[in-house]
Amino acid sequence: MAAKKLTNVQKRLALIDKLIEAGYKTEKDISDMTIDQILGLDGLAVEEMRSISGLQKAIKNHKVITFVAGGDENEQ
Repeated sequence: MAAKKLTNVQKRLALIDKLIEAGYKTEKDISDMTIDQILGLDGLAVEEMRSISGLQKAIKNHKVITFVAGGDENEQ
């Protein structure tokens, strides 16, 4: 049986879940992450690292739902 492909929303939610599992449980925790902390997370793909940067921008601009929903980056 073929593995079910995740939607973009599911990928973003899975990333948030990974951050929570790694101990980053608040918007402040995620916003304050440094590149070294991001690189230190186990099992992250480059795409997920880029998404963390997008999530940090979304948090700063109070657009987390827009980020999760895959809204226009210019809106973030």
